[in-house]
Amino acid sequence: MKDREIKKIYLKKIKEIEKYNEYYYDKNSSIVSDSEYDKKKSEIFELEKKYKFLDDVKSPSKTVGFK
Repeated sequence: MKDREIKKIYLKKIKEIEKYNEYYYDKNSSIVSDSEYDKKKSEIFELEKKYKFLDDVKSPSKTVGFK
């Protein structure tokens, strides 16, 4: 897989986590199970670990909760 494709997958996962956080923290409603949320977060962490070029300020490794 090319770096560009990997980055696209990575950013998509981050966007999904942001959406989950928005619903959970701002709208007081969960749209995914805890296990699904944890799995998605783990996938992001694994991608960051495997591909050192991946870095985004919105990554769950750099943020907590939702603004």
